[in-house]
Amino acid sequence: IGTRQDGLFCYSISSKEFRRISAFTSNRSIECIIMTSPHSLWIATEGDGLYCLNTTTDTSVNYRHSSNNPEGLSSNYVRSLSKDVYGRLWIGTFNGLSILDKEKFTNIYSEPFISGSLSQASVRCISRDSQGGMWLGTWFGGINYWHPQKNRFRSIRRNSAGTGINDNVVSCMTEDKEGNLWIGTKNGGVNFYDSRTGKYTYYPTIQENSVEAIESNDIKAIHIHTDGKIYVGAHAGGISIINRANCGRMNR
Repeated sequence: IGTRQDGLFCYSISSKEFRRISAFTSNRSIECIIMTSPHSLWIATEGDGLYCLNTTTDTSVNYRHSSNNPEGLSSNYVRSLSKDVYGRLWIGTFNGLSILDKEKFTNIYSEPFISGSLSQASVRCISRDSQGGMWLGTWFGGINYWHPQKNRFRSIRRNSAGTGINDNVVSCMTEDKEGNLWIGTKNGGVNFYDSRTGKYTYYPTIQENSVEAIESNDIKAIHIHTDGKIYVGAHAGGISIINRANCGRMNR
């Protein structure tokens, strides 16, 4: 459990107790946590770089950006983490994407005038799909999609025709068991991408007083339950549930 100012905690389900991880002394905001092996926990922080915690020994290694080391981490402001099909760690930062492979960083920056590059520097979220593709949500740059066979990025943005995503600030993404993508945005609510038809459906807030409404268009988290219901966490909007069986929305 990562906190904004109080470090890192571990909760034991068996004993129902919290334990503070003393090796992680940073008081920076923890943005993301991912486990890449039974004993390796990677921790993204806002301003203090990237940490790797050995959960057996409770010792950690800190990876930081330095202007003297262009081959290091691209920024100390780390927002998102994910693993690709090759076991590499993808690190979304305020200043581009870093890929860590065998203790070596490869940095990819936004080059707006170069086809196939990142559409925007700030990578807010990363999600790997069942086909090995990597989906990157950016701050005002929409979505960037990378597939291992292509080895380049395809940009997906809001367009005037209304056939793409409805907001270029993307906060979270997750794939359902049918291979469709659920996309959380800052101002456009939830976007649903149908991988079979290539079309989008939007679940923004309903302005009228209704029991079937997502309370905020600023989406922070999406979780797909095993029963098929979509749990949506929104900024100042609590948790809502999208039930795909009847396309209804229920507030919690």
